[in-house]
Amino acid sequence: MRVHGDSSKGPSDTMKTPNLATAITALVFLLGGHLSGCAHTPHRPTACSLRAPAGADAMTTAELIPAPVWADLLAPDHRERQDPLAELHSCSGSALAAPSLQGSAQRMPTREIDERSMTMTAVGDDVLLWLRLLDYDDGDALGVLALLSRHSADDDPTGAHLEVRAVGTLRAPAIPLDLRVEPLGDGRKLVLARGRRCRPKAPCVVEVQLLPWAGEHFVDAELTSPGATEPTPARIRLHEASTGPVYDGWRREAEVRRTIRAEPSGLVVLETLHLRRCPGALPEGCEEEATVHRERPLRYRGSDLEIAPSLWPIAGSPGDPDDGG
Repeated sequence: MRVHGDSSKGPSDTMKTPNLATAITALVFLLGGHLSGCAHTPHRPTACSLRAPAGADAMTTAELIPAPVWADLLAPDHRERQDPLAELHSCSGSALAAPSLQGSAQRMPTREIDERSMTMTAVGDDVLLWLRLLDYDDGDALGVLALLSRHSADDDPTGAHLEVRAVGTLRAPAIPLDLRVEPLGDGRKLVLARGRRCRPKAPCVVEVQLLPWAGEHFVDAELTSPGATEPTPARIRLHEASTGPVYDGWRREAEVRRTIRAEPSGLVVLETLHLRRCPGALPEGCEEEATVHRERPLRYRGSDLEIAPSLWPIAGSPGDPDDGG
């Protein structure tokens, strides 16, 4: 799966699956060009590198490489994922884990890694690749997130390499809609993985997982808010709604919608809360009681993300959200 985009423009949902011919081509140049996992090149230390054909840009090269080859490079012990107790690692040696979401769901049976396991997006001249290795029963997927950059020496154009400039673990909704990088302020950057999370016998929800980019690592962070009793996973649900009981012939409805917007000062979550009165159990005839807007800036403080409090607690306990977003 490929999502076209860059850090300044939102990516579209265009998808591309390499055919058999491109897969064969990829294997040919891999056998001829040599795969060097976790190698270091002279100009920059990186976790992994991969010989690339001369003249090809990073995205073109990345698309040629089949998903199983990416899995062997980026997660060398991924074949042990059938063991629920096995701890998987990226090619940098770091554990593939998202502590902020640990214990929230059960791991599903493993499936074959193929092109449907990958999402790619352009970040300038580089490529951001999410390779999904594990599925969970809450509709999440977990895998390696890697930023790939192409380099070649002026005196050796045939010695081009795809290098992993940054690597980490991403756990996000298993049905990806887009993947992008945005400035967070103070020179920092943030990965936004928007996707649809679906569970059996429950409505699907659209959520955005937030992952700070710090140097050569993508960092699993928690989300804190002033006044909150404890941090939460760094995930933003784009739509929530609740309906109260009928009282004196009327019922109360609450709905909140969120968008994430990049501004000169950084990222802001824009939140709009609607409160309505509706006659009895009828879906029509509702009266708007109030509409409230709030801007919630995102900040990276220490090892966590910080955000202003939400309007949603004002509306009461949320009910089951729909698949909006």
